Amino acid sequence: MKDKISLKERFLKLIREYFERLAIKKYLRFLNIQFIIQVSFAIACVYLVISFVYPLVGLGKIRLPKQEVRLGRDIAGVVNRTVSSKDVKTCEYYLEGIKGKEIFTSVSLAAAGNVIGVAGADIIKDINLVGIITGENPQAIIEDKKAQKTYYVTKGQLIGEFKVEDIQERKVILNYQGQNYELPL
Repeated sequence: MKDKISLKERFLKLIREYFERLAIKKYLRFLNIQFIIQVSFAIACVYLVISFVYPLVGLGKIRLPKQEVRLGRDIAGVVNRTVSSKDVKTCEYYLEGIKGKEIFTSVSLAAAGNVIGVAGADIIKDINLVGIITGENPQAIIEDKKAQKTYYVTKGQLIGEFKVEDIQERKVILNYQGQNYELPL
């Protein structure tokens, strides 16, 4: 004869079995996710190795196609031109073109008859105008890179051998041995 199991015991047994099955399913799902992550990692490692090795092995096989000059018209009637590899210039070609040219300097002429020198001249290359304080008695903030000093000067004062001739809104004019030089802001 079967042992009489109470309703309460049957219910608890059913709950235990349900949670055991649920735990096994979760564990299996975790194993599946872990397997997917491991496979993805292995594929990524293989791809990484191939991308480092291929340029070393296959570099000689890469050839750029030669292009020829071809004139033609497109749908709008505009002339198309294919550039040949002979027309392509290297970086050295363009560097030779700008070598020795000071492309970031400004040149301006002074009023009062004196010629103002280029701000990038060798004489004042270590002097830089940092700022201008406007007002009744304007001041200029000038940095001497060579001496590593900053000067707050007014009109008529000296910075080494330079005399401050004029302080304008966006520039300062310095005099060195009778020659005026402009420091732009």
